[in-house]
Amino acid sequence: MRKLLYAGIFLWSTSLLAQNDAVTNAFLYNKDGEYDKAKAEIDRAVLHEKTRDKDKTWYFRGMIYKNILETKGTKDFFIAQDAAAKAYESYMKCIELKKDGDFFAKSKFDLRNLAVSVFNCGVGAFNKGKADEEIQKKEDAMKYYQSAVALFEISSEALGGDTSSILNAISAANKLPDFQKFKNLTYKVFSLGKRTPELYFFISSKAKQTGLRDTSLFYIIEGRKYFPNDRTLMGEEIQYYLDSEKTDIAIKKLEAGIAADSSLVDYFPILGGQYQRLSNSPKATPKEKEMYDKKALDIFIRAVKRDPKNEVSSFNVGKYYYDKGLALIAKANKIDDIKLMTTVVPKLQNEAAVEFKKALPYFESCYQNNKNDKTIRQALKNTYEYLKRSADADKIPD
Repeated sequence: MRKLLYAGIFLWSTSLLAQNDAVTNAFLYNKDGEYDKAKAEIDRAVLHEKTRDKDKTWYFRGMIYKNILETKGTKDFFIAQDAAAKAYESYMKCIELKKDGDFFAKSKFDLRNLAVSVFNCGVGAFNKGKADEEIQKKEDAMKYYQSAVALFEISSEALGGDTSSILNAISAANKLPDFQKFKNLTYKVFSLGKRTPELYFFISSKAKQTGLRDTSLFYIIEGRKYFPNDRTLMGEEIQYYLDSEKTDIAIKKLEAGIAADSSLVDYFPILGGQYQRLSNSPKATPKEKEMYDKKALDIFIRAVKRDPKNEVSSFNVGKYYYDKGLALIAKANKIDDIKLMTTVVPKLQNEAAVEFKKALPYFESCYQNNKNDKTIRQALKNTYEYLKRSADADKIPD
């Protein structure tokens, strides 16, 4: 009986010694740069009940995987992804155990060094993805971008929630079709108290890119709650309604934008164009058409006053008066009564000339700013002709 008891103690001691040897062997293999052998030994040790709760075991595991990351990971980013995750897990486990001794402090120190290495591997993976994308190796590029995202996330965690690492992860995730991942990363930045108009713009653009148009609008609206006067978000919201042909809403948003900031000169021609759209609608009555045309004219004139070089607005003001002149000419041409031809027609022609004179300075301004536009040249040339200024018309090339 005593012999059996001693035998049992001997076997138990041998088992414990074997596991402690695994930790020691891992350390020695790591010291000699034989990382594959070190990895095999330490992976065995962290699974055994006698060594899995020792801070030394987990610290050595973190150190070994960190070395694998820094040697193999710089060339093979898929190994880097796995090594980084295991090194981070190991250091965190060592810290979690909170044992007395040096390993707790060493793990906290090495964790920051690990973050730098992981971040650099993330940058390398991202750049490799870009290089493959440029030579049309799309599938390989996607794998590298996925690795970059994972590495940047680990880097952020290792630094206790580093924002710059997550922002880099977002850049890499933007290359992937996975909108949910992009969203999770973005909201992770938000949870760290870093909300910016750019992030809302990016997540909205990503949603639009993946075909989620209504979701795209949701993030623009959410962003505007935090940044109501941001021009980019304002413009994106307006563009959504323009693209959706929701003219009434687009007009309200444009008018609100101009009311909040009259320096938004680019909004004026867009707003004027929306009133023209209403005017050209087959549902608009003659009275409504006149009202919409006058509103459009007023907006275009306001735009020109703020920016005389606003070509779109200048041309539209000129065209408004030019079209009125043409309508009077057309009305005069329909008269075939001799008596009216001698009384009414000259009057209509004079009225048309007044309208053409109003149009002229706007077309001339457009021509001075853009002499290559054929539509502008033709409008100016025709206006000169109607005003019987043939010499000036001849100076304008066809």
